[in-house]
Amino acid sequence: MNPAKHGTFVMYADGAISPERAGVGIVLCDEGGHVVLLANRVLPRLTNNEAEYAALIMALEVAAQQNAQSVELRLDSEVVVNQMAGRFAVNSATLKAWHMQACDRARRIPHLTYTHIPRTRNGVAHALATEAVAGRRWCTKGAPCSG
Repeated sequence: MNPAKHGTFVMYADGAISPERAGVGIVLCDEGGHVVLLANRVLPRLTNNEAEYAALIMALEVAAQQNAQSVELRLDSEVVVNQMAGRFAVNSATLKAWHMQACDRARRIPHLTYTHIPRTRNGVAHALATEAVAGRRWCTKGAPCSG
């Protein structure tokens, strides 16, 4: 199926950190499981949870650019998944700001679900985030390669 026509996607997102910087990686798949795009982004130093939120925000931005109508977001961060689903409170002032940004972007997607997955099922997004931490950018045609 043509994802641009139907607007149904599965997205994987992950964040990674080092003492020097953070990185995020995303994988966008159509409803048949075919990879539509891969991308990562190098970021300044963040905490682990901040990096996970940054990955989610990047995924939501890409979904909006793809005119997504329905997205299942798969992340290995239990904290982010449960905070976005409303099951966990957001107590950290810093994370509240990230959470608000993510919620703002989430409103652009008519049907959105969050699924917690084990890291072993998030390998490509994790590898992309790790590459970004090392300062290496990678993206497919149509992916956001700037920033």
